[in-house]
Amino acid sequence: MTHECVSDEAVAADVEKYGLSVTLVSEDDECPKFGYSIGLHRNFNHPEIIVFGLSHDVMAWIINEIAQRIRDGERCEIGKEYEGLLEGYNCVFSEAPKGCYPEYFGYAMSFYKGVDFPALQLVWPDKENKWPWEIDFNHRWIWQQPLLKHWPEERAKSYWVFRRTEESRRVHNNPGSRRESSDTPGLS
Repeated sequence: MTHECVSDEAVAADVEKYGLSVTLVSEDDECPKFGYSIGLHRNFNHPEIIVFGLSHDVMAWIINEIAQRIRDGERCEIGKEYEGLLEGYNCVFSEAPKGCYPEYFGYAMSFYKGVDFPALQLVWPDKENKWPWEIDFNHRWIWQQPLLKHWPEERAKSYWVFRRTEESRRVHNNPGSRRESSDTPGLS
């Protein structure tokens, strides 16, 4: 995973000033791009939020929008569909189990001094409004949005079944050929 390293002090300062810090991680050969919050649990007694596979700008906007809703008193519920987070599509939340925290929540673990915080994954549908757990979900996006609630089985399936095909290696290694970018909302 590649990301711009920030100091623990910078994260803590953002959490103090804004109520949260947003960490964005770039895609690499081992992991899709993703973003997550730090500070929602501390400041609002709400689970942290993680989002996969969308553009960094879209993920940052979604996390900040959710944070604003939480400040206004809303709580994210597992399985409930939410409007207004991804234009033209509803999103749902699912549990992010603590077993996946070392892989995806490094800065949050540093901030909280361990795994003693809850987290939810925001899950988005494909352009046909199929969810990743539905058989007709666009299979080209399985790797872009691992379902953390199935950790670690989902990581293995996403990586070995879909990521390691010749087609996905060719597309991944040649960003100009990413035809799939038009198939997923907010993906670039």
